[in-house]
Amino acid sequence: MLPREEKLYDTNLAMDTLKTIFALNYKVHMENRQDQRRLKLLKLPNTFIKMNGYKPQPLDLNHTQLTPQLDELVELLAENTHNVWAKERIKNGWTYGLVENAAQKRHPYLLPYDKVDPLIKKANRETALDTVKTLLAYGYLIESPAQDAEDQMHKKNASGKTNADTQTRCFHTHTHTIYHYINI
Repeated sequence: MLPREEKLYDTNLAMDTLKTIFALNYKVHMENRQDQRRLKLLKLPNTFIKMNGYKPQPLDLNHTQLTPQLDELVELLAENTHNVWAKERIKNGWTYGLVENAAQKRHPYLLPYDKVDPLIKKANRETALDTVKTLLAYGYLIESPAQDAEDQMHKKNASGKTNADTQTRCFHTHTHTIYHYINI
């Protein structure tokens, strides 16, 4: 079981990531209900089994493809991941230092994202990429603001109004569903 502080960080990062997706005007809605028993899991070798019998079973996201718009979203989320981490560190009294020193609460990556080491950017990108791919694997559709604007021009519901009101209601329903998965 994860220590409480790590679980809280992971949960907060997931929620901040979802909030960021919506703040960037991306729309997330259910494309189709996935039968969760049909989700493919990575087949890990037995070397991953721990003494307590635990063997991770992450989703197999290798075949999940992103559009160029979602690649752009991943970059924005990667930067946000760094900023969320930095915010938490600063809130807990950490400052910039040339080397990491937990006793003095100093860290070399408390810098603007564009100044951070490429390996850290790569790790943030992978976190963001896994988040987006996981949403897609669970059957969510993520539309960029440009795609959504184009769709709104062409779609009207039975009353002749655009689907914006319906999408707002769906946003609250799906945010609750996604939050449920995060807290499992």
